[in-house]
Amino acid sequence: MQIVIDGDKIHITKKNDTKTILFQDFIGVWIPKKFTKQFNCELIYTKTKESSYKKHGIEKLKQKHFIELPLHAKDEQTIKDFRNKMLERFYHLDSNDFKPKLIPETDVIYYKRALVLVNPNAGNKKGLKIFDDTARILYANGIYADRVVCQPNRYIQNLIREMPFEKISEYDMIISVSGDGIPHEVLNGYMERKDVDFAKHPLTLGMLPAGSGCALTENCTKLSQHQNSFANCLYNICQFKRHPLCLEKYDCLKSDGTVTTIWGFLNLLYGFFADVDIESEFLRTFGHLRFDIYGTWKYFFSKKYQIKVEMPISDDVNLPPVDVEITDDHLNIEKLDLNVYSFYSSALPFMSKAYRASPAIQDNHGYFDVQIFRTSVGKMKFLNYLLGHPEHENPNNYGIIEKLVKQFRLTTAPNDEHPNVDIDGETYKALKIRKVQASISDYQFYSLI
Repeated sequence: MQIVIDGDKIHITKKNDTKTILFQDFIGVWIPKKFTKQFNCELIYTKTKESSYKKHGIEKLKQKHFIELPLHAKDEQTIKDFRNKMLERFYHLDSNDFKPKLIPETDVIYYKRALVLVNPNAGNKKGLKIFDDTARILYANGIYADRVVCQPNRYIQNLIREMPFEKISEYDMIISVSGDGIPHEVLNGYMERKDVDFAKHPLTLGMLPAGSGCALTENCTKLSQHQNSFANCLYNICQFKRHPLCLEKYDCLKSDGTVTTIWGFLNLLYGFFADVDIESEFLRTFGHLRFDIYGTWKYFFSKKYQIKVEMPISDDVNLPPVDVEITDDHLNIEKLDLNVYSFYSSALPFMSKAYRASPAIQDNHGYFDVQIFRTSVGKMKFLNYLLGHPEHENPNNYGIIEKLVKQFRLTTAPNDEHPNVDIDGETYKALKIRKVQASISDYQFYSLI
């Protein structure tokens, strides 16, 4: 077998048959930690297949398939030299200017360093196995991965907040093998740091979907006309395809009068959708079907919520701080006092015309898509909306109040002792949030999805 590097291509010839692989499809070279009698390795690359989709203006979706080409050499050093040469060319073509380094106390070269956060309960408690199956791909690609097993009670958020700056700055990316919860903790832990200039040092966050709720990967991949799959997300991490995403800032007034800030990238929910998301945690073994199962039950016992929503009428008007009451003296602010089934601040995954998770993901020029389901339109119209997903041609047919606004303030139902305020699928019931004021932050992070 003969392998020739030709610019951005790899030519592999075997018995007069030549295979050409573009470096844009190249992943890396895997070498086993221990050799048997033969010195074997694998050249790993991907092929792209397309499948018919024909939804949301997308005709086809792309899917990456990993191909492993077995190779063998006369000795161990030949294989290592081959791997180093292939990675050197791969990263020479990369615009991110990664430099080769040695893994401490070894002769193994790497180019990117990743902090990998593994939720062991993700994927029906297969999170660690999922990582073990992935580790060889990361290694083959020249990624030096430090694995951390996630624990409950905001363990990851505290870890990211308290890690020494010189340590966290070593990582080129943080990868979560999880649902949306771990990326949410990472972002909030990072934004709570006091030693980071967020404008100069934005996070680069990769995600390998392994949870029952993976809205970030669902929406990012659909918007780029790719399937939401583990392989597609892994390919983007290896190719380091970064996309800038904005952060949503939620200033929350708690029942004790103090204000705390929560950062998000997906949505804010209150009412029916928040209750379904948070209260269905005990059904996680059913994967994403837990939302359908619990949502069906919840509909028959759905509550009514009394809320206040305040929004600037024009873009040049700003809301006062969340702990300042909005009075009649505050002009050009629309005030709504309603009984509702549900409120959310973005078009939800699977319930949107464009698979838009939030203005943080799709460029919406800094606007929130606020949608409010009033109880006055009747429970049947709300049911019709739920049954009509994933696509709603005309939301107003369901009696929705829909606004695009730069900011909004939500005051939760006064009779809710512990309101389910849901940000990015995470409950903040313990904070007893009474008011939430939302805005789009100037800060960005980078997504490898």
